[in-house]
This record gives sequence, C-alpha cells and structure tokens, in this order.
Amino acid sequence: MKTALSLLTLIAALTFVGCNDSVYDEQADVIRDDTQQYADDVRERADNRAEQVEDQYEVAKPALDEQADAIEEQGEQRADAIEEAGERRADQLEELDDNDTLDNDTLDNDTLDNDTLGNDTLDNDTLDNDTLD
Repeated sequence: MKTALSLLTLIAALTFVGCNDSVYDEQADVIRDDTQQYADDVRERADNRAEQVEDQYEVAKPALDEQADAIEEQGEQRADAIEEAGERRADQLEELDDNDTLDNDTLDNDTLDNDTLGNDTLDNDTLDNDTLD
C-alpha cells in the first residue's frame, strides 16, 4: 500500500509538472496569437479593398456600357456605309450590263472610282479611330 501511494503521488507530481508550459511553449503560443491577429488584419484589409474595387466598378459600369454602345453604334454605321457603297457599285455594274455597254472601251476605271461611288465617305479621315474615343 505504501508503494502504491508513493507511486500515485509520483504520477500526480509528474503530471502537474508536465502540465505547466515551458518558456518555449509560452513563446510559441504568443507567436501563434500574434500571427493569427496579423493574418486576420490582412484578410480584413483585403476584403475592404475588394469591396472598394467592386464599388468603383459599379459606379463606372454605366459609363463603360454607354461607351461600348457608342462604339458598337459607330461600327454599325461604318458597316452600313460600306454595304451601301458596295451596293451602289454593284448597281452601277448591273446598269452597264443591262445597257449592253459593257466592253473595255466604254467601261473605264474612272467610272467606278471611289469618288464616283461615294466611297470617299469611308476614307481614314472620316472613319479613323479617333471617332471611337
């Protein structure tokens, strides 16, 4: 019995001593707590910045949509002008064919030049990229 009581006292003492944190364990806990707090702060700042970017996007979105619509409309107008010029050119060729005057002497290249067909409205000065800004 005396041996059992001594052994039980020894186990209790070792358990009590083993439960106390060493200096290194305490320092490790401080480091863990500090880095956890710092990581939480970084996450919070990143979340706040992401919200700011999303808010800026929402504010800028209508203006960007309007700009995109304007670019699309200008492109549509340019495409329509090209189609109309091509249609005029084709109509002129058909008229020449219908009149049976389609021979190399009668049809010279001046008849179908850009000025005659109205393609001068599609030159680079009129349709340059500056109109898309």
